[in-house]
Amino acid sequence: MKLSITKISCILLLCISHLFVSQKAQAQLVIVDNVTAAQLVNKLVGVGVTTLNPSLSCRTGASASFSGTSNLGIDSGIVLTTGAAKTNVATFTTGIDAMATQDMLSLGAGGAGDAELSQLVGNATTNNACILQFDFIPAGDTVKFQYVFGSEEYPEYACSQYNDVFAFLISGPGIVSNTPIAGKRNIALVPGTNLPIAINTVNGGAGVNGNINTCNQLGPGSPFTAYYVNNLTPVVNPNIVFDGMTTVLTAIQSVTPCDTYRLKLAVADVIDGSLNSGVFLKAGSLSSIALNAGASGMNVTVSDTAFIVRGCPKADVTITRAAASPTPLNVPYSLSGTAVNGVDYELLNGVVTIPANATTGHVFVKALPVPTTGADKTVWIKFLSPYSCGGNPIVLDSAIVVIQDSIHVTIDVGDTAMCFGQLLDVNVVTDTIFGPLNYTWNPNIGVTAPTINFASINFPGPGIHTYNLYVNIPSLDTNCRVSNARFTVDVQKIHVNIGRDTAICSYDMLHLFAEVSPQDTGTYTYKWLPENLFNNPYSVAPVFSNNASTDIVAVATTPAGCIGSDTMRVTVYPGEFLNVLPGDTAICPTKSVPITAYSTIENQPIDNDNVYTWTPSTWVSNPSALTPLFSPLTSTQFRLLAKSKYGCIDTSFVNITVHPNAAVSLPDSVVMWLGETYQLEPSTNASHFSWFPVSGISNASLSNPIFSPLVNTRYFYTASTDEGCTVVDSIDFIVKQDGVADMPNAFNPNKTTFKPNYRGNFELEAFEIYNRWGQKVFSSTSINSGWDGTLNGAVQPMGVYIYNIRLRDSRSGKTINKTGNVTMVR
Repeated sequence: MKLSITKISCILLLCISHLFVSQKAQAQLVIVDNVTAAQLVNKLVGVGVTTLNPSLSCRTGASASFSGTSNLGIDSGIVLTTGAAKTNVATFTTGIDAMATQDMLSLGAGGAGDAELSQLVGNATTNNACILQFDFIPAGDTVKFQYVFGSEEYPEYACSQYNDVFAFLISGPGIVSNTPIAGKRNIALVPGTNLPIAINTVNGGAGVNGNINTCNQLGPGSPFTAYYVNNLTPVVNPNIVFDGMTTVLTAIQSVTPCDTYRLKLAVADVIDGSLNSGVFLKAGSLSSIALNAGASGMNVTVSDTAFIVRGCPKADVTITRAAASPTPLNVPYSLSGTAVNGVDYELLNGVVTIPANATTGHVFVKALPVPTTGADKTVWIKFLSPYSCGGNPIVLDSAIVVIQDSIHVTIDVGDTAMCFGQLLDVNVVTDTIFGPLNYTWNPNIGVTAPTINFASINFPGPGIHTYNLYVNIPSLDTNCRVSNARFTVDVQKIHVNIGRDTAICSYDMLHLFAEVSPQDTGTYTYKWLPENLFNNPYSVAPVFSNNASTDIVAVATTPAGCIGSDTMRVTVYPGEFLNVLPGDTAICPTKSVPITAYSTIENQPIDNDNVYTWTPSTWVSNPSALTPLFSPLTSTQFRLLAKSKYGCIDTSFVNITVHPNAAVSLPDSVVMWLGETYQLEPSTNASHFSWFPVSGISNASLSNPIFSPLVNTRYFYTASTDEGCTVVDSIDFIVKQDGVADMPNAFNPNKTTFKPNYRGNFELEAFEIYNRWGQKVFSSTSINSGWDGTLNGAVQPMGVYIYNIRLRDSRSGKTINKTGNVTMVR
């Protein structure tokens, strides 16, 4: 054996680890390794074989049981391999459950070989052998089992010198050797030949390292490609690691019943341990007796179970051997089940004979027409091995006969419900192969085109209808009973009433109810159309609302799909049909404003038939008019309530704000002296002023202009707020022509200066101040200059000071002289 050329690049551990993870994600086989020899043999053994003395000689993990999805053709069993049976990522071991594109890694040639296997390959060195051996006692004259051989030697080393070895060696009474080993015969043979199954006898042709002549020389027909499965191109079986394998094959050998034989199942690497091989054996396939039971009666298909009807034709239960023999074979059988032999069916004796030169024996089961409880009864016939080998009888196969009171008649409708006016197609199935059958419908009203398999029923009216179909077998045993199939149909016709056509206002919510008959018991479904106009279109009692007239439809549906409907015309009158102009507005006190109602419906004038009511009616010239005058004294919200001739009510509101009137707080008159100016500072909410006359005013548009009249004058003003509310009033200015002057008798220089107080136009001709010692401390000819209580910058003491002052009136020329004293305090 040599390393695979196509796979050698994946020896690196990193690659191996990646492949293992990939394989594990896809594996379908369940592998249980490290099982005992007894467990392996118990998995393999089937009917008619007793096993003894099992032994196992394999490296750890090289043998296992398996089950699961694969393309082996074997769903479960045992496997013997020269490598590892199970993939183990932790130890970088690839088992048989890896993908075919991976290598089944080996630990080399460290495992022991087998001397007998070495003899089979010309005394070549074998290693890594895996051998399962046991004794067995067959209960029949033949032993057989099924297997598949696979190898990593495929396909590169097909028809080469490298050829892993495996064999199924049987020994015992009457066994003739076909190997170099005396008394041992290899039964792993190519079907129809004496050639052993091997890589060079079963393959797809010579590999890249082989020569086809090597295979041809082994015998006629070699290599046998029909038994080969290429597991690489395409990947037939992604869950089996071997690159190639055989189809499911059968190992078979004639034996003497009840004698003891030895079976050795073995596989080994030859020369080296680089590439591995293995053999899969099917669970339960190691068997010794090949007898198969079958049964046919009144059922259409033949199987291990048949049925018969009391008083009707009998069942034929067969037992069949693989091939005819010149010797008849008596096969005993046991009877069990709920039916009583000789009571429910004609008496049977417990033995059936397969005649000479024939393959089949017959047991006939005839059911008797006795009164029954109505339940089916069974007859279980178990065929036993003709060879008991001194032990308990071995059951080879069995068949069941079911005794029925009548033919089974099945109709596909059952109890159901449907709509009146529909045709009901009824398909009929009977479980008998006998015919023709008689059939009768009761009642037959509405039954058209009936046959044994079909009828169409047109029901005469709604309601509950029950039909019976009676079927019997004519012209046979008169005791054959009539069969009956019955079904009941609820034929439904639904009436829906949602009331007469109606009218609503657009703001109304119309509560509806679908009255149905037959009365709804909670199983009907409902749908109202158009769906978007209902709060719950699937309720029996929804609420409708819409702004336009429309037709609405209520649809009721029974569980059987029967439909009834009703339609209502809903006329929708406008619920919003007017508004007012102007909208919210404002006036000044004592003013009025007209408010007009108008239609909001396009191309439709206001309806004079409407009834109008304005509230509150106070300050409204006519509370029922379309355009009354409003004269509120305070801000007020007015409501217009209109009722149309259809009874729909609309409401509109208008807010009339009464702004405050203009207010100005001024004195009635102002006294001033000629030459003076006077600026008014009124308290007012007005923003706009107009004064008249404009003479003697700095700006006639201000609220606080500067006045400088020359004579007594009455000024008129008009004041307006930002909202346009106005007030008109006047103020008198009294202008005195002669000026007046006076002097204070004390002053505090920290707060003011000492100077004359005057009104009018004066000129200061002289102003002198002396202290008590006659010293002049101040003098000035400027009327607006006063003494600050200092002399040459020095603060003078408090006390009494004497002053002389002379003033001249600029208009009249008069002179005013004053002499007095003043007290300076601090």
